[in-house]
Amino acid sequence: MAEARAIAATLGGRAASVPVSGTKALYGHPLGASDAIEAAICALAIRDGWAPASVNLDTPDEAAVDLLPGLLMAGRPGTYRRVLSTSFGFGALNAALVLGAPDGVAE
Repeated sequence: MAEARAIAATLGGRAASVPVSGTKALYGHPLGASDAIEAAICALAIRDGWAPASVNLDTPDEAAVDLLPGLLMAGRPGTYRRVLSTSFGFGALNAALVLGAPDGVAE
């Protein structure tokens, strides 16, 4: 799982405490709309304090990241002030978007 290794390398020892989920299994492959859907899911995670699980991920590979396996409703509640969405697509169309809670929102 290259993505998990990249996250672990970037975050170092903190990687094990940062929840990571993959949401593509929730909505398939809508091509250009994938990034917008992912951004909406990230915004909802901040607003609602709930990170979705990686649907159909039953047994994660050994990785130094906090993967969220489970079924559709098996996410994790928490306070998510900042969320990173990464998108790696066809033809090397790659993007990263960081969303944050508005000022004044309690930690």
